[in-house]
Amino acid sequence: DHNGSTSMAPFMLGLRIYSEENYRTSFFGEGFVGAYRWSVNSGVVKFTTVKGIVMGGGGMDIRLTRRLVWRVFDMQLGLAGARLSPLGTASISTGFAYRFGDR
Repeated sequence: DHNGSTSMAPFMLGLRIYSEENYRTSFFGEGFVGAYRWSVNSGVVKFTTVKGIVMGGGGMDIRLTRRLVWRVFDMQLGLAGARLSPLGTASISTGFAYRFGDR
């Protein structure tokens, strides 16, 4: 019988830099730093720890209106601290984004 739970709660801050828009299309690069809380409660293994995380990536936006964009793709690679060695992470996503500010 294997019962238990594992949870990770990240908190990240970062910077995104956009290219010039060309035919409603723009590319961006981004970098994030932060920390996450890692909790495990699984019978004999129980711990909670806080570790650092750093991520970088980029993607492509297509502007639909002045502020609404379709994020065609957003790829991120990260490196997070773990118990015994660093933990690599990657993600790719798509969706819609609302841009704030003067741009």
